[in-house]
Amino acid sequence: LIYKYPKVEFYFIGGYNTSNLSKINLEKKILDELQKASNVNLIGQIESKYIPSYLMKFDVLLCAYKVENKQDVAQHSNLHKIMEYLGSGRTIVTSYVEEFKNNEDLLEMAQPYETIERCFDETMSKTIEMNAPALQQKRIEFAQSNAYEEQLKKIQNIILKSDF
Repeated sequence: LIYKYPKVEFYFIGGYNTSNLSKINLEKKILDELQKASNVNLIGQIESKYIPSYLMKFDVLLCAYKVENKQDVAQHSNLHKIMEYLGSGRTIVTSYVEEFKNNEDLLEMAQPYETIERCFDETMSKTIEMNAPALQQKRIEFAQSNAYEEQLKKIQNIILKSDF
């Protein structure tokens, strides 16, 4: 994607350095390639309180994992990250996430046998409409209704209604 879209700026937020990469040199090679690309910005690890302000600056958020089978789908679902992304209201391109199969209108998901590249291509061709205020508001409302505080309220209501 980085090479296919040289005019698109890609930002990577998170802790990454050669000391915490796996023993396989493939990750180091990828990091080296990212550092060489003129359209890549490696922001590094930031305090979680600053993440929402960063997300608001981006047009499309990408959450891509290598998904080849059902085990990969389950293993690579990062619901906390996706909920954070939804809270920004921005368009999200992601690998297939089973938990969102009934809410596909919230995410641009690469289906299990499609590539993330194809999904990204389609999203890039309609970024303006995908970030329409009504769609952003829908994503934000979904994230807010699933925030920890709201989940705790739901649990509390279930406990209060039960006959323990």
